Amino acid sequence: MKPWELAVTRMTFRCTPFSLPFRNTAAIVLMERKRQTPRVSEMQATNDVSDLTDREAYDPDASRAAAEREQLMSGEDLRKACSSSGSEWSACGAFIRGVITAYQAGVPRAGGEPPYCLPDRYFAFEWTHDILGFLEANPHFNDAPAVSVVLFAMEAEHPCVS
Repeated sequence: MKPWELAVTRMTFRCTPFSLPFRNTAAIVLMERKRQTPRVSEMQATNDVSDLTDREAYDPDASRAAAEREQLMSGEDLRKACSSSGSEWSACGAFIRGVITAYQAGVPRAGGEPPYCLPDRYFAFEWTHDILGFLEANPHFNDAPAVSVVLFAMEAEHPCVS
């Protein structure tokens, strides 16, 4: 199982995909694969703050530039993980769930509404299918940060109906 580092606007947490701590997070701005798997007892919060701006988080061209600067996991990396089997597929599902959970926790705190409305029962195989379908229909997102891909895919696949 590969670990992920979650850099959020206020704190950075190192954790395995299945032990994602989200307390005190405003919004997730990047996720990046790391090589060493830390033990849960080794998880620690730091005050690392990404310089990813709001524009970079929502604009594909600016996101691509930020990904190159920060060496973020790209949409193509996410596609490969979601298309594989075993632990890579599990890590893909955990990554997507982490983005969704962090975003849903941060948006209300910022006084906003999420741009997507997920069904009450939404399973890993469904969100993986949604991401793969979105990347196939929108190949220009292959170079964008994987976090942006997840958010845009959720908005495209599950828009809120007023």
